[in-house]
Amino acid sequence: EIYTLSLHDALPIYELHKVEKNPRDIEVFRQLGELYIKMGEFNDAEEVYKFILKTSPRNSDAKRKLEKIKLLRRLKKRN
Repeated sequence: EIYTLSLHDALPIYELHKVEKNPRDIEVFRQLGELYIKMGEFNDAEEVYKFILKTSPRNSDAKRKLEKIKLLRRLKKRN
């Protein structure tokens, strides 16, 4: 049986595979979080950035991304 995935479904699987191969690489998690933001998957993105902050509490990029997610959620509610 052949399965086909949309790009929307395939990209997170690819990124999660990279996370499994490099579980200590913050950059891989950052890329996954950015992908989730672009897809509008704000809950998943938020989890990723909170994880980054647990392992790297001073990570300013993760802090900024969490603020961006809050803003994007507010904008989404307005529409």
